[in-house]
Formats: sequence, C-alpha cells, structure tokens
Amino acid sequence: MSRFKPIAPESLAPITISPSADADTQSSISNSVASCSFRRAIRYVTLGILSVAALGGAALKADAPSRSKASWEKVHCPFDVSKALLPVTCGRLKVPENYDAPGRSIEIAFMIVSPRHNIDSEDPVIFLSGGPGAPSLVYAEMLVATPGIHEVVVDRDWVFFDQRGAGRSIPSLRCPRGEDHLARVKACRDQLIGQGIDLSQYNSARSASDIETLRKALGVKQWDVWGTSYGSRLAFTVARYYPASVRSIVHDGVDLPENQ
Repeated sequence: MSRFKPIAPESLAPITISPSADADTQSSISNSVASCSFRRAIRYVTLGILSVAALGGAALKADAPSRSKASWEKVHCPFDVSKALLPVTCGRLKVPENYDAPGRSIEIAFMIVSPRHNIDSEDPVIFLSGGPGAPSLVYAEMLVATPGIHEVVVDRDWVFFDQRGAGRSIPSLRCPRGEDHLARVKACRDQLIGQGIDLSQYNSARSASDIETLRKALGVKQWDVWGTSYGSRLAFTVARYYPASVRSIVHDGVDLPENQ
C-alpha cells in the first residue's frame, strides 16, 4: 500500500531555496524574501510554465532499475525536527551504483514533507535541484522551519533528495578546496577511484534510475516533477526514460538536454 495519500494539478507550489551560507546567514532567512520568491514562482505556474507532460509511448532503453529490489529505511533527520512546521520523514534508499551490473550499493538520502491536508497521496512532487551536484536537503531542512513552507507544500507530499554523489547521499564526491584546481581535481579523482567508486556511474541517466527506484520503493503512482536549472535537464531525462512514471513537469530555469 502506498505511504502517500491522493492531488490537484493547479495546486502545485514552488520551492525556493536559500543560497548556501554559514550558520549566521542560515538563521537570518527572510520570510518576506522567501514569500516574494514563492509568489513569483507561483505566477510562473499561473502563466503556463507548468506543462502537463503528454508522456505516452514506450520508454527508451535505459538503465532500468527493475531488476534490483528497492529498499529504504526511515532514519533520524539530521536537524531539529521540533522546529519543522510540517511533518517530515527522512530516509535512505539503497540502489546499485551500476544498474547494469549490480554489486556495489550506494545510498540516496531523501526527505518527505507532508502537508496539513493531502488531497492526492499517489502523485507527490519530487524536487530536482540544480548544479549538477547541488545539494537539496540542507536547504529543504532550513525551509521547513520557515512559514514559507506552507506556500510550497500545500496539498500533497513533497520529496526532496540529494542526487547520487552529492549532499547527504553516500558516497559524497566532494573534493577539498585548494589553489591548484587541476592538480586538486586529479588527486581527488584518483582518491575516489582508489576507494572503489566508479565515477562513470554518476550521471543524469543513473540519477533518473534512482528517481524511478525511489518511486517504486515509496509506492508512488506517478511523480509531479519540479526541476530547476540542471534539475530541469534531469526532469527531461526522467520523462524520456520513464514516461509512464511522470504525471507533470515544471521546468524552472530551463537547462536543455545536451546538444539541444
């Protein structure tokens, strides 16, 4: 049975994420600025930036996750949930690093924020952050503690997650800062490879398969996909490989697929 409940297409609300900052900046998030950004994004939807995807037809041959069983576990949220203004559920999803040759597993960190009144439990929103590689959870954790969250999570669950290799997901492909950029990146690459990480598996197609695996694990019927910047490109990829799993898409700051 799905852990979600039944949603209305006109009620999709946007997510606004504050810039990365230190603790002082995080504590000074402005509700007025957030509300302004929320209203702006809502106007985008009203003006038609929300495009309900006509996604019939067969999916392309992709890195299909159907051969591997999806497993996830509920975990303690890495922040003070007593400050959250809506119910939150934190979890970790185990997926193969390589869907074509399952062996090594990695973990995808995610968080579900639930509204006061859920009118569509089967079709939650999944938010795809930009970058590529930009974290999502750390900002969602701040957002859920501000009144603006009520303008975002309105009538259905929102699912936030850190894409493979980023944020709270494991492994983290974050490299240390330094002056000699090229040498630093090469050293970081060699270190990651030495840890047994297959860097070729950290791409949009594999992230799309992670999203499909998460959908199955949570018992979601279809996603309402919200992609911002690079996340809009990832949204295209999800719809391309798994059209039957996508109910609608919001492209926020469109980043077109490669070579287009």
